[in-house]
Amino acid sequence: MRLRDTIEAARRQGACASTAPDWPTLGLERLDAALGPIPPGTVGLLGAATGCGKSSIMLWAALNTPAAGIISLEDGPLVVGTRALSLASGVDAREMLTGLSAEDQEKVDHAEQRIRDCDYPVVEFAVGADTLAVERAVDKLAASGCRTIWIDYLQKVRPGADAPEDRRTAINVLWAALQRAAIRHSVVVIGISQLGRNAQEGEPSLHSFKESGDLENECRFALLAHRSVDSPTVVLTVAKGLFGGVGVQMCFERVNGALKPVW
Repeated sequence: MRLRDTIEAARRQGACASTAPDWPTLGLERLDAALGPIPPGTVGLLGAATGCGKSSIMLWAALNTPAAGIISLEDGPLVVGTRALSLASGVDAREMLTGLSAEDQEKVDHAEQRIRDCDYPVVEFAVGADTLAVERAVDKLAASGCRTIWIDYLQKVRPGADAPEDRRTAINVLWAALQRAAIRHSVVVIGISQLGRNAQEGEPSLHSFKESGDLENECRFALLAHRSVDSPTVVLTVAKGLFGGVGVQMCFERVNGALKPVW
């Protein structure tokens, strides 16, 4: 492909137009504004230490953007569905499993109806999947119309029969597969990743990712979630951006057991 052909391809996808195209968004309004347009074919990261609510942040984002998809490699329908209703209703997910008051039942019913009225998010459950199966799940979600696809989470992808024994190399193989799929379908893929133990000791950085040195170099944007030991607030920070926005933050707090953005 000649360079001029790439320019023609960019124009066909909406670049250099007189009006801005309807680019994919993450569903995190403050961070979407900071990151600027996220071009289709982009792969990014959301990193968080254990207990920071990375799956809840993902679900909140997916519920608040058009045409989102989720590949769940850790949880089944019970956990994902309960957590989604908790976020949408503001009712503690634990109470949904132990009995609801009449008031909370009404809130949950209203939230369920709002979700039922929407075609998205679409969820693919792929517990125990290897790299090939995850790539096929991206293909399936893209075929159903999803434009932003979350993967929860990368360290849960099982090495395939012919996968490299070295874990870092295996993650690189997975990352290459996600990049191929994102470009092939013109979608945005966000892989959720655990952070290393050093992230528990202070504010995380790009070097806090497990398999550090590979993931943060390859991704086009990266978000880091962090919660201090004595604080209920989860701070989500842009650590890397294709067009800037580094340092912009969005905060979440648990209200009645449900994670909600506060600023």
